[in-house]
Amino acid sequence: MKKLFTLVFLLAVLFPYASAGADTSLQISPAKNSFTAQPGSTVRATISLKNPTNTLTTVTVVPRDFDASPNLDGQPKVIENGSSPYGISNWLTDANLDKKLTVPANQVIEYEAVFRVPNTASEKTYFGLVTFEVEDHEDAAEALGSIVFITVGNPKTSLGINKLEFGESDDASKRHGVFTAFVDNTSDALSTPRLKLKISDNEGNIVVELDQDSEGSVLPKSTRKFTFTPSSELPNKQLTATLTAVDQNGTTADKSIQLDREPDSAVTSGDGTAKADTNLLVPILLALAVIAAAITAGAIKLYKQRKLKSPMTPSAQEDIDPQNDKK
Repeated sequence: MKKLFTLVFLLAVLFPYASAGADTSLQISPAKNSFTAQPGSTVRATISLKNPTNTLTTVTVVPRDFDASPNLDGQPKVIENGSSPYGISNWLTDANLDKKLTVPANQVIEYEAVFRVPNTASEKTYFGLVTFEVEDHEDAAEALGSIVFITVGNPKTSLGINKLEFGESDDASKRHGVFTAFVDNTSDALSTPRLKLKISDNEGNIVVELDQDSEGSVLPKSTRKFTFTPSSELPNKQLTATLTAVDQNGTTADKSIQLDREPDSAVTSGDGTAKADTNLLVPILLALAVIAAAITAGAIKLYKQRKLKSPMTPSAQEDIDPQNDKK
């Protein structure tokens, strides 16, 4: 049940109309709703449910809360106990809780989820999931969800880029490497940043501009990973990669790293800093060792030659003087 729900929920988040398996028995739209509200107000989210089959479908409305995925991929992690400080599952009115809906064959109905914002709600973005569990679907229940964001008041957003790196990828579609950025949102508001990555040379000329591979929001108090894929090989020269981020409130952040792609020079480490190529150290050290050995041998030879040519002391001459032998 849990695995099936997770799979179907991801489909609901990724596509405008969420489908549940090959024998699609229910489709919902939109996948996401965003609202602004004030404490004590009412929010109404209209969700369309389509039954593309030839048989009647019955569903149960179940609210759920979620949190950011630990994988930093933007996919929500469902919270079963509803303990999220940003959750809205308990805001859904009693008339909507465990409500049974009947969707006729090949028809579309509209469901209105009514949320009561508490008078004590502080300024931040709250969010939750309205799920529709399909009954009598083979051996397990089938569930799809529509995300609802409710921003209370006018909370400030914040952005930070704590890491930017470039490296190879096992993905065949990213054979020219991939840039990975980790964007922080330390505020209580939902942040929807637009990211732009510019690659320039030492003269300041822009080599290429890259957009993020996929759009996405960063939940409050969380971090999300974004990727950028060059469509062609980057030139073998010293480059600077600069990432800029701007969210819906005009909040900005930026970060730069150096890429030394010159052959026989340095390579870029995971954190964007340059480090020496260890493949060059061995031949360099061997060459230095040979030079040092040659200098040492030459010095020893020169020392011996100077010693042989130096004048003898008087006592040494007497030892080999033939006249002294005659005496």
